[in-house]
Amino acid sequence: MFLSTMVVWFKQLSVSDRTMKLKRIAAIGLLAAAPGAALAAPAINGAGATFPAPIYQRWFQDYAGITGDRVNYQSVGSGAVS
Repeated sequence: MFLSTMVVWFKQLSVSDRTMKLKRIAAIGLLAAAPGAALAAPAINGAGATFPAPIYQRWFQDYAGITGDRVNYQSVGSGAVS
C-alpha cells in the first residue's frame, strides 16, 4: 500500500521535481553507505615467492592483529606469468 501511494505521488511530480527527488534519494543512499566503507579494514594485496610464504603468513597474522589491516599474499613461485 505504501509503495503504491508513493508511486502515485511520484508520477504527479513534474520531470524536474522527479529528477531533484531522485538525486536527493541517491545522495542520502551514498551518505548512508559511506560510514561502513570507511570502517572496513584496508587490505594489502601481494604475490611472490613460495619458499618464504609460511613465515610471511605468520607475520601478516601478527600485523593484522596489531593494525587491523589485512594482507593477502599469494605464493606464486617462479612459474608465475605476468
